[in-house]
Amino acid sequence: MIMNSSQNNVQAFYVAEGKILMAINNPKYFDNLILPEIKEYLKNDKIIDNNKEYIVLDDEDLMEGDSDNKINLFFYEEENREKLKLQTQTSYNKIKRKADANLTVINQLFEMGLPILSPNLLEGNAKLYEEYMDFLQQKIYIPTLEEDIMPIEIDNYEIIKIFNDMDRRTYVELYRNNISSSINKRLIDIKDRVFILVRNNKIKGTKMVIESNNINDILELKGIIYVEGDIYICSDVIFDGILIVNNGSIYIESDSNFMLSGILLGDDADKMLYDKRVKLDYNLHEIKRNGVYLPGFIEPNIEYIKIY
Repeated sequence: MIMNSSQNNVQAFYVAEGKILMAINNPKYFDNLILPEIKEYLKNDKIIDNNKEYIVLDDEDLMEGDSDNKINLFFYEEENREKLKLQTQTSYNKIKRKADANLTVINQLFEMGLPILSPNLLEGNAKLYEEYMDFLQQKIYIPTLEEDIMPIEIDNYEIIKIFNDMDRRTYVELYRNNISSSINKRLIDIKDRVFILVRNNKIKGTKMVIESNNINDILELKGIIYVEGDIYICSDVIFDGILIVNNGSIYIESDSNFMLSGILLGDDADKMLYDKRVKLDYNLHEIKRNGVYLPGFIEPNIEYIKIY
């Protein structure tokens, strides 16, 4: 009897652990059920539908005799990191066990509390930054977006101009082959966010110019801007969100100011810390609501699994 009790205890332990690992490692549960809830939580700081605060395992995935098919999801913040707790219980030969798994959910680069990420600032984490920037260059794309986010994908143009006209409408113009007139022009609704993706695998020296044609006017943008090239700030600019400069630099004209609320990634972006014309604010809310659209931003990692 003692031997059977011991074996049942051990088996109950592994059944409970197995359910947690199944939820994490099986795409049927993690990719299709848990990941959408992570995205919703990061975008809204909450799960809107209370019925989505748990997932239900299929009966076929349960051990014989185990009828506890629910795994609860709890989001919380600890030590300046967004975390997810998965919690379930199980029964094996009348022995009950509970299991908790704690996971971090965001790529640690974005939760360091720094408004700027660059190799010179990250010291021991510089390799993580370099690997992520290389990863972005290979994998970044514009996914399906919310209705309030405008997608703008730009490939291999020499000059991209984002500007306010005299009526304070915001446009993006595209130039190529040293032609003085724009090849393409598009109106940006400044009430909405944007996801501007500028790739450059053919043309050297791609340049994005951001300016207002009105004196003392401020150009405001929010969302995600990813540029493979240089950015020139030629008037006062306010940007809320995630700005990524890959294989390029940011230049600010002498009479211009740049204000960012969110996060900036760039190889030499640390130089902006010493520029009096630049105001930077690490804003986790803006980072989360925009970062969910970037590959590698959501990066779940198990901290521990506890069986009791």
